[in-house]
Amino acid sequence: AMIGAVGDDDFGRALVGNLARRGVDSRFVRVAPGAGSGMSVAIFDAGGDYGAVIVSGSNLTLGEKDIAAATEVVAQTAVLLLLQNEVPEAANIAA
Repeated sequence: AMIGAVGDDDFGRALVGNLARRGVDSRFVRVAPGAGSGMSVAIFDAGGDYGAVIVSGSNLTLGEKDIAAATEVVAQTAVLLLLQNEVPEAANIAA
């Protein structure tokens, strides 16, 4: 299952479509009107050190209410909770 936010753009629709094709429960992926979908591009230097270029977009609209709405899903999948830290800290803490 995934909890998140995508923009009301082509990229957001493609992301949600990909989740559906892969059987991921995306009931709690909210479309953020007027926001572009967020993305992150991984970069590595010659020594192999990792960095990222982050364009937050709709990710910054994710909040405690989104997590609260998905409490049942979080409780059912508590075996593993992956936090990407590209959303507001309050959302990560609530999860």
